[in-house]
Order: sequence, then C-alpha cells, then structure tokens
Amino acid sequence: MATSDILPHLLHEHQVGFVNRAVEATYRARTIEYVSGGKLTADQTRELEEQARILTRYLLFADEVALPPGGVIGDADYRKAFLRNRRATSDDRSLKDFDLLTRLFKYRCSYMIYSPVFEGLPMLMKQRVFARMNDALNGKESEFAYLPTAERQAIREILRGTLPEFAPN
Repeated sequence: MATSDILPHLLHEHQVGFVNRAVEATYRARTIEYVSGGKLTADQTRELEEQARILTRYLLFADEVALPPGGVIGDADYRKAFLRNRRATSDDRSLKDFDLLTRLFKYRCSYMIYSPVFEGLPMLMKQRVFARMNDALNGKESEFAYLPTAERQAIREILRGTLPEFAPN
C-alpha cells in the first residue's frame, strides 16, 4: 500500500481486541470444562457467563468510541480489498459494510464472528455467546439499548443469512 491510512489501524485494533478476548474465553472455558468433569459449580457457571458477556459486548461494539467529526475515509484500494471476502445476505447486506462517518460499521456486529478464533470457541462458551446475542438482538438486554430496533433486526437477518450456526430466535 502506497499510503498510510487510519482505517487499517482501526480494523487491526478491533481484530486484536477480539482475538485477545476470545482466547481468554477459550482458555477459561476449557479449564472449567476440564476441572468440572461435566458438572459445573455455581462459580464456574458465573465465570462462563461473565466471559460470554465480555465477548458479546465486544462483538456488538458496546464500548465503541465514536469516530472524529467528519469520520474517516480510508484508502479506496484498502476498502475494496477488505470487502473482497465479505459474507452477504441475498439482499447484499454484510457485517463488513462500512459506516465510517460516526462508527466503523453500518451494522454493529463484528465480522470476527466468522473467524477461526470464534469457530474454535468451546461449545459451552459459544452457546452462551449465541444466547446472549439472541437476548441482545431481541431487546431483552438493557445494556444493548444503544442498538436501535431496525439495526438489531438487520443484524439478526445478516447472521441468519450468513451464519447458519447462529439460528436466532
């Protein structure tokens, strides 16, 4: 790339942040799975739920910082390359669709949900994350009230169309 650009840095920071949280959740879930012998204690259940909460908040951009006034543009070639492998619904919506005016993405659910790191989460963690995401996208979690109803619906539809494993309610 011939230029330095803020967009790749923002995307890299997001990816690293996700991987860090997912690796910690994986490590903790595998440890709990091993020591519990299949019978979770109340403390272990709370730990799994807290890790799922942390990961869900990150996936749904709960603590995203607004972009500076006027947003960011990003190099056109970089944007094109980034979008090359986007997973889109039949009506061409994707979790990789940029906003870049006030936030990174049009739909505040991370495309990292398609990553091998997410796919590799232990099932007892992934099920908890999916359950929390379902609750968040159905408006059952007040901490996700920043997501307007239309955006929550769009995210559900995108996930339904691009990640069959999610199977939202």
